[in-house]
Amino acid sequence: DGGSDAAHDGAAPEPPAAEAPFSFLFYTSGTTGLPKGVEVRDAGILRLARPGWLRLEEAKRFAGVSNPAFDALSFEVWVPLLTGGRCVILDDATVQDPELLAAALDRERIDALFMTAALFNAVVDKAPHCFSGVGQVLVGGEQLNAGVIRRWYRANPASRTRLVN
Repeated sequence: DGGSDAAHDGAAPEPPAAEAPFSFLFYTSGTTGLPKGVEVRDAGILRLARPGWLRLEEAKRFAGVSNPAFDALSFEVWVPLLTGGRCVILDDATVQDPELLAAALDRERIDALFMTAALFNAVVDKAPHCFSGVGQVLVGGEQLNAGVIRRWYRANPASRTRLVN
């Protein structure tokens, strides 16, 4: 054909660009109910700690409320470590009791925490004042219940808490 390419001129083809190695593997059932491994790469962890979507300069004390097998652990551990913050681990008994959780969040001066929508809903149902002293509460994992969010805001009109979905 008159043209030259690596396969015809004896030069070795360039290998495909390698993906960055993954940092760790989370096992999750997600919405399927079937366990599967999810590779978490350094870039994904660094993206969590990137300024912009969260007021990181204000969030120095992060609550650790997740089961270590849950992917929210990435936020609870890596963001404080990467931004000069502190991870404050709360035990299961405290997290499961809305009044104990509210007291711990105040006592520990928590600036940020992540929790599932289901846990947020259950806590607000029993202790509507919970989270009112936390700077930022990230809620996710399932669809939010707008009625519960409205109820929380009505119960905490003077709170400066920022709810993030």
